[in-house]
Amino acid sequence: MMAAGRRPLHRWIRATCAALLLAVHVATGAAEPTTLLWKDLLPPEWDSWHYYQNFYRLFPKVDDIDDKDPRALAILAEMRRISAKVPSRDDLNGRSVRVPGFIAPLRQGSAREIVEFLLVPYQGACIHRPPPPANQIVHVEPRSPVAAELVVRPVWVSGVIEVQRTETPLGSTTYRIRDARVELLDLDREGIQILRYRTR
Repeated sequence: MMAAGRRPLHRWIRATCAALLLAVHVATGAAEPTTLLWKDLLPPEWDSWHYYQNFYRLFPKVDDIDDKDPRALAILAEMRRISAKVPSRDDLNGRSVRVPGFIAPLRQGSAREIVEFLLVPYQGACIHRPPPPANQIVHVEPRSPVAAELVVRPVWVSGVIEVQRTETPLGSTTYRIRDARVELLDLDREGIQILRYRTR
């Protein structure tokens, strides 16, 4: 016979398991993701304006160069070299976040689906509008394929951010989000300022 006042063993096990499951649920994403704007990805001691100053100092007559000019490839290669050296915010590693931006496709599953992409703060980066530094690019592996028509639309990308340098055909990145959720960003509700990119 069980001693008076003592819990049956199976009740204790059930209560312990419930507590552990609750702890795991809280630790793995019950909380809302933190919204990060592009300035939040920059280390506070790093001034991104110097990155763009380097671009215009090295290439003061860039507006006279056509995108297809061989010199354009040299300019982009130099900007990628400069970009790869920028610092990241290591304290963001492992945090559940959401970041707004635009899709730059890396890999397609079909003509209508994107299965890997870079999230960038603005569209149309070229030699006349320099590519963002690596700490302003997020390498994204979405949870499910993304419709190709979203390339021209702003999106939210949500997931756990990792601080990890990655080399891609389109440039270097210092952040990555795997198993990401991708949603259309409603500018009427969110406001255009959510995407406004400031270099200083």
